[in-house]
Amino acid sequence: MSEDQIQIRLDVQGMQEVDAVDHTIVPAAQYSQMRIVFTDIRVDVADGLIINGVPVVGEVRVELKDTALVVTRLLNLDIGDGDSVFLLMDLNANTWLQAVDPVLKVIAEEVFGDAVSVGVR
Repeated sequence: MSEDQIQIRLDVQGMQEVDAVDHTIVPAAQYSQMRIVFTDIRVDVADGLIINGVPVVGEVRVELKDTALVVTRLLNLDIGDGDSVFLLMDLNANTWLQAVDPVLKVIAEEVFGDAVSVGVR
């Protein structure tokens, strides 16, 4: 809902939500999709990630084919003048972390992109 670039740090275990943007004013309109552009995706794994019996620790990154990964999700959002809406983007880390290559410590961008979901709260 903004052209501004943001950087967020979050708990990939999903124990806490992080506000990426406090508020953004957008025109009153019907929104049918949300486009999210990821330019760098890295995870620092301390412990607990085991892939095919191999413990994976340290930095794991999503391997981007280009300089960015664009994820588009359908959205049925009708915002009226002065309305407040909360969007929730779930990275579903448990899904894509299971696809890490334990030797190279990389994840294919398609796996990450497919796991991202967006909803209205």
